[in-house]
Amino acid sequence: MDSVLRRGADWAGVVEAAQEEARDDEVWARRLVGAAKGLFATDHEPSLVLVEHSPACDSAWSAALATTYPVVAATRDAALSRYGVSGFRTLYYPPTTVRTYREIERTLSPEIEARAVEARGLLDAHDLLGVFAYPEPGVVVVLYAAYDREIHLPRYDRSLLARIALHIETSYRLRRRPEVLKAVLDVDGRVIERSEDAPPADVLAAHALSVTRARRERDGAEALTLWPALVSGQLSLVERRSGTKKRYLFVENPAPTQPFRALAPAEVDVVSLAARGHPTKLIAYALGVSPSIVSMRMASAAAKVGVSSRMDLVRLAAMLSRDPRARFADIALTDAESDVLELLQRGLSNKEIAAMRSRSVRTIANQVASLLRKTQTRSRRELVVRAARA
Repeated sequence: MDSVLRRGADWAGVVEAAQEEARDDEVWARRLVGAAKGLFATDHEPSLVLVEHSPACDSAWSAALATTYPVVAATRDAALSRYGVSGFRTLYYPPTTVRTYREIERTLSPEIEARAVEARGLLDAHDLLGVFAYPEPGVVVVLYAAYDREIHLPRYDRSLLARIALHIETSYRLRRRPEVLKAVLDVDGRVIERSEDAPPADVLAAHALSVTRARRERDGAEALTLWPALVSGQLSLVERRSGTKKRYLFVENPAPTQPFRALAPAEVDVVSLAARGHPTKLIAYALGVSPSIVSMRMASAAAKVGVSSRMDLVRLAAMLSRDPRARFADIALTDAESDVLELLQRGLSNKEIAAMRSRSVRTIANQVASLLRKTQTRSRRELVVRAARA
C-alpha cells in the first residue's frame, strides 16, 4: 500500500514555517504550505483554509489563505448553506484533529454526504487528508492535501500530524493576538522579557533548553516528538528569528470555553484535551509533561467531580463543554479495537484489516466480536452506523 506521508520529511521545518513571523496571513500561509508540501506523498499541492464562526455555528466566514484550487478567496456562510449547522460542525470539528475527507463523509446524513461528495469532486480528488487546528474558540485553521486514492493513515502518522496541529494553533494564536506574549528567552535559556504572571524563569529556561536540544538532534519525525508544544499547560512556545539570533516566545493559551470551577487549572487542561479525543501521550506532548502526570491529573479530576473512571470524566466534560471540539466515546475500547473500528468504517473486510495490521484473520474476527458485544450491536453495519453518530 502506498505511503500517505513522505519518509524522511522535514517535520521540524514545517513547525519553523508555522512559527515564522510574516507581514500578513497570506504570506504566513504560503510559507507553511510550501514547507508542508514535503510531508504529503501526493502530486497535489497542499492548501490552507481559515474558518471563523459564531458560538452557535449559525454564521461562518471562510478564507482560502493558500491554495492552487480555483475557489473563491473569501465567502460568508457558504459551508452553512451547503451543509447546514450540523454538517458544518461535523466537517470542521471531527472527532480527532487528523481526519480524511471520506472518513468525515461517512458520518454525514445521506443528503449532506451527497453534497460533500460533489464538493470533493470539484477538487478533482478521490480523498483529502485534513489537519485541523483550533487557535481560539470560533476559529479553525485546516491544512489539507488531496490524493488520487483513498487514504489509510497509520496511528503513528496521525500522531505526528496531530503534533503539527498543536504548533499551528500556537503560532496562529500569536498572529491574531500579540498581547498574549508572556516571555521571551534566548536559545541558552536566558530571559530577555518576562511578565509578572509568567511561570518562574527557571521553568521557562528548562523548557527552552529542552527545545534547543531537540533542534540540535533534528532528524525527521524524531525531532518533532522531542519538541513539546506547551509549557506546564499554561504557555505555548513559538520560535522566532531576529536577524541572526533565535529567540523563544512564550504565549498565553486560550481559556477553556466552559471552565470546571472545582478543578485546578492543570486538571482543566488535561480534561479539556481529553474531551477533544486526544490520547494520554498526545496530551502529555501538548502540555509539556509526562504521561504519568496526565494520568494523575485525570484521576484527581475524576475524584473531584465524583466519577469513577476517565471515560465517565471525558463524557461529562463533553456534555458540559460549549466548544464544538468536545467529543466523547460511550464505550471504553482498547487501542486495537479502536483501530479495527476505524478500518471497519472505511469498509474493509476482516482479511484486509488483518493484512494492514499484520494480525491473523481470527484475531481480527475476535476483535470485531468484542466490538459488537461492547456496543450491543447486532451487525458490522449497525456498528459502523452507531460509530458514525457517536
